[in-house]
Amino acid sequence: MNGAARKWTNQLLVWARTELEEQRALMAALDEQERCVSGGDPDAISTASAALVERLEAELERRGRLTRIFERLAGEMGLPASVLTLGSVAERLGGGPAATRPDPLAQQLFDLRVELRAAVERVRDRAREVAAIAGMQRSVVRDVLSALLSDEHGNPVHTDGTLIDAQA
Repeated sequence: MNGAARKWTNQLLVWARTELEEQRALMAALDEQERCVSGGDPDAISTASAALVERLEAELERRGRLTRIFERLAGEMGLPASVLTLGSVAERLGGGPAATRPDPLAQQLFDLRVELRAAVERVRDRAREVAAIAGMQRSVVRDVLSALLSDEHGNPVHTDGTLIDAQA
């Protein structure tokens, strides 16, 4: 591996480590979101949601950085950037399960890729759980409001907006 390829591989390692930490932070933000949704405090939900949105927006910037690193690395390898992934770079540089004498840098990249993939899957699953909990909360609120605003036969008392005493 030439010096420039090594430089961009190092940058890719830094990106992967940063991304792994960000996935862990995203998991913590999802946990906080669940606590707030379950607690029912609208201000806390709003604050947790804003923090989550901020983390997700930062992900776009990190993706852009990854794209730039892949473009530079692809140029050094004589390949189109579109064929590069963390795993393919690690394998091309002598890392991964098939490597008989793995390059330490390439092996670190391969190992980080495995760890990052698992973290992304955990975040995805957690996000689905939190979304389901939020959906259940909305359903409960909708059912309670429907019961409060309906007559004994389940027909709406008012068809246009209705104000209710929330302490009733």
